Amino acid sequence: MTEAALEKYSAELTEILELRGVPEEEITQIVREVESHAAESSEDPAFEFGTPSEYADNFAPRFRMIRWWALIVSSSPRRS
Repeated sequence: MTEAALEKYSAELTEILELRGVPEEEITQIVREVESHAAESSEDPAFEFGTPSEYADNFAPRFRMIRWWALIVSSSPRRS
């Protein structure tokens, strides 16, 4: 696996966890564990953990992100 692929996976996982409201300290720990495992095994993290979204489901279900988007949409100013 290339370093660029791991960086992309980590960035996507970080973004998804942020959108789902996971605390920053927890995100840092989750991403470090993925990177450490990938470095030790030389395996693609998607092979080991699934897609970033699938892996994020273990820490923060998708409904958190849906509620966040619903809040944004409901608080948007209405156009006449």
